[in-house]
Amino acid sequence: MQSGMSVLVKSYLGLVRSFRRGRALTLTDQRERLEHFAQNFKIPALVQIEPVRVGKIAAEWIIPHEIRQSAVVYYLHGGAYCAGSLNTHRAFLGNLALVCGCKVLIIDYRLAPENPFPAALDDAYQAYRWLIEHHSAQKIIVAGDSAGGGLTLALMLKLRDDSIDLPAAGVLMAPWANLTCDDENYQKVGKKDVLLDQDRLKRNARMYAGDEDLKNPLISPIFANLSNLPPILIQVGTHDLLLGDARRIAANIEKNEGSVELSIWEKMMHGWQILGNMLPESHKAIWKINRFIEKNT
Repeated sequence: MQSGMSVLVKSYLGLVRSFRRGRALTLTDQRERLEHFAQNFKIPALVQIEPVRVGKIAAEWIIPHEIRQSAVVYYLHGGAYCAGSLNTHRAFLGNLALVCGCKVLIIDYRLAPENPFPAALDDAYQAYRWLIEHHSAQKIIVAGDSAGGGLTLALMLKLRDDSIDLPAAGVLMAPWANLTCDDENYQKVGKKDVLLDQDRLKRNARMYAGDEDLKNPLISPIFANLSNLPPILIQVGTHDLLLGDARRIAANIEKNEGSVELSIWEKMMHGWQILGNMLPESHKAIWKINRFIEKNT
């Protein structure tokens, strides 16, 4: 059953959205709103933030006070490839690190439109190659939300095709994996999704893809052959425009006899996992991710 707090948060976000109806968010608006929203969540006191550079890429290790397992989470943040940063996901990843008892690495990959495809993928790839110089691939979990989930899948496809050691597993939280934005689920969910907007997603998709075909499998992994990938956990809510992406990814993996766990959460909105200890469902989702990590490393 959906928690009362979840209902309140969704109602509030729905009101905010209704007030701006008819006015499209600019790219600057998107970036500022995401950064401002992140200020509502405090970084847990029992984690240490350790800045690091991977070549020219800024990154951070998020380290819990007690490391209980040797797994490492390599995280790619969401933000429709045009927004998001180390700041926007630091508090969430602090909670994740504490629950899982393992180190988390997040990178500040380049954003579009200043740096269109394949910049984000190149940065994700470079940082992964750096990471496996220091940690066994079989102890690495690659994870991401929204665009970061799609980027996680694209990264694993590139690693597979380049014959690079794949991570132990992947975690996709409401992955944006179809940048054509043509899934019928957009119409089915409609205004129930209080965060995502189809028109804005289409604009961001074109900013990221540049002159490339939106059906390029490394831009929209939903069109790829998803065979020979490590086990994957997908979390998505029924009030999420990207529910269709999640279902199609899972079906593709199953068709290719891969291992996938599709976890659909009733009435949950896009990105609920990021909302820290505000939502009971966020805490439950993180614990489920922890169990998946323990199972696969």
